[in-house]
Amino acid sequence: MNKAKTHEIKLEYKTPHDLFVKLIYGEDFDLPIRILCAEPERTRDILGLADAIGLIKNYNDFEGRKVAATLRKLHKKGVIETAIFGREFSPVLYIYPPYWTSQKSNASDEEKKRPRRFTIEERQQMFKTIISELQKNDPDELWAEDCLKKRIDIDNIEELYVECRVRAWWD
Repeated sequence: MNKAKTHEIKLEYKTPHDLFVKLIYGEDFDLPIRILCAEPERTRDILGLADAIGLIKNYNDFEGRKVAATLRKLHKKGVIETAIFGREFSPVLYIYPPYWTSQKSNASDEEKKRPRRFTIEERQQMFKTIISELQKNDPDELWAEDCLKKRIDIDNIEELYVECRVRAWWD
């Protein structure tokens, strides 16, 4: 009769973002498993997410520290509401721009007390800023898409009224 082997693995992490990154990119952290397709829920903790992304050294053209620095820069610019970092066989990052000043990941107390809806032109500029900054990280795929994952034209103002995000993927 075969007895099942048991292994004890100690996995140290500081935040849920760290844990998730270590599990899906297990090969980078000497784990016996990796998860090839995974997408957690959206997060407003952009700086915590950036720290976790920075744990990944390199994955082909993906450089964790460089992408983390870009995410921090975009947070500081106030063009992020929420983000998702996961894996679609390779690293993938989704960034959702805010509709209201109070939704910015770096919103001030004043912006939270007296929210203002961004104009469509302001949202259009946010998408352009996000794409421009992410382009510096050499993703293999980079575009804006709606909630149904249909690519959208950020120069077409009408399309920016729907729920949309920027997707960057590295192979």
